[in-house]
Amino acid sequence: MLSSEPSILERSLENCIMPSVQVIKRFVGTDDNVLKVIKASYRILTYNLDKFLEPNIAILVRHGVPKSNILKLIMAQPKSFLASTCKFSEAVAQVEKLGFDPTKIQFVLAIRSLVVLGKSFCERKLGVYHSVGFSE
Repeated sequence: MLSSEPSILERSLENCIMPSVQVIKRFVGTDDNVLKVIKASYRILTYNLDKFLEPNIAILVRHGVPKSNILKLIMAQPKSFLASTCKFSEAVAQVEKLGFDPTKIQFVLAIRSLVVLGKSFCERKLGVYHSVGFSE
């Protein structure tokens, strides 16, 4: 963990790391799940999760995404939730515009792609699909 995210050493255990662990545990429930989230993205311990994780989860809930799908995304790709609320909202709006159903897992996977890979990369990829005959 330290070799891939040495900035963790700069963070206060009491003021940063432990509060982050508590926020994660509130959403994923168990210590085992907390460890899985941290292993998936050590960087999550360096963020103020009250500012990123909680508001982005609230956005998904408001759009009707089932909590089970939100949990799957947190467990598999927690860095998806570390985007600014503005960027995350834009990704959700774009995924809705593309016609994804918020109740399906593909909705959160599409959000993950937009947030992690970036909008321009995804647009280029869609352009390639269109050029070979695929429709939106």
